[in-house]
Amino acid sequence: MGIFFTALIFFPFVKNTFLKKGLYFILGAGTLCCIYCIIFLADPWEHFTGYIFFILLILFFGAGLLAFLPVYYLWHVLNYMRQGNTADKRIFIYGILTPLLPLFIYLSNFSMHYKLINLAIKSNNIAIIPADRISERILGIGFKYHTKINYLYDGWRPPIHDPLLNIGLWIFSKSYYPYHAIPYYKQVFPELPLQANCVCAYTKDGLSYLTDTAYFNQAYNPGIKSRK
Repeated sequence: MGIFFTALIFFPFVKNTFLKKGLYFILGAGTLCCIYCIIFLADPWEHFTGYIFFILLILFFGAGLLAFLPVYYLWHVLNYMRQGNTADKRIFIYGILTPLLPLFIYLSNFSMHYKLINLAIKSNNIAIIPADRISERILGIGFKYHTKINYLYDGWRPPIHDPLLNIGLWIFSKSYYPYHAIPYYKQVFPELPLQANCVCAYTKDGLSYLTDTAYFNQAYNPGIKSRK
């Protein structure tokens, strides 16, 4: 994101043709970041009504304007692309397409993990869950990873944001996807902490994430068949 913002800021001032074409490629890739942010802030789990909330914030407090920054950036990017010649536009499109290849590979793996984890939870048999990064993300939803812009739980929100996790859920999940996964997480990843070493907000409710021992030490166990 830092590279994208740098390219966006300095684009009007770069005159070198070779550097300009490189910036078109970066702006193309950054377009995907803008689109992701717009979708996330619009809240697909609430029928894309998120921006209604931000419009109300603008009317009453003005703070909601921040939510429209991705729209503002995307408008500038598309305007720069429109001003380019045919070669520039082609490079811009390459910038969009290049990140999509690894994304499609990731989504193929995500789909497999998503099905296995749902099957494992349904049958209370975690032996079929791969102990890897994608499984850790899916099992950590609701207490480690947040997947919704206004998701609040017991006074705090899970602090870690993973765009790839959210994209996978948007495509493969029919509904918002929090479930009681702490017992499964404990067994599949016993060496990992349940809590991230950070909070989403330094308010009283936000800081309660670090002290909510009752939630994270719960003894609930739905009869899981052990991996051992």
